[in-house]
Amino acid sequence: MNRASEARHAARVIFLTYEPPEAPKKNLFLIGKGVTYDTGGADIKSGGIMAGMHRDKCGAAAVAGFFETLDKNRPKNVRVYGAMAMVRNSIGKGC
Repeated sequence: MNRASEARHAARVIFLTYEPPEAPKKNLFLIGKGVTYDTGGADIKSGGIMAGMHRDKCGAAAVAGFFETLDKNRPKNVRVYGAMAMVRNSIGKGC
């Protein structure tokens, strides 16, 4: 919904595809969440657990890293589709 984001910080879904050099025998689908840790210093979670929010981008980072590995190793018989849901953790339009 992007209720607290300016257009330049609107959520995005980034799609990636790896096409093998030979006819694929299998398809693999990867989806990862990527929430950036930027609230302007406001700790809005009770109990001070905001510091753990930096792990909310690990799913998207894993997808990106997997595609980097695909680029280096070029497996022959698998097609891979990736999606990374990216959003900035904003609490106001000016953040």
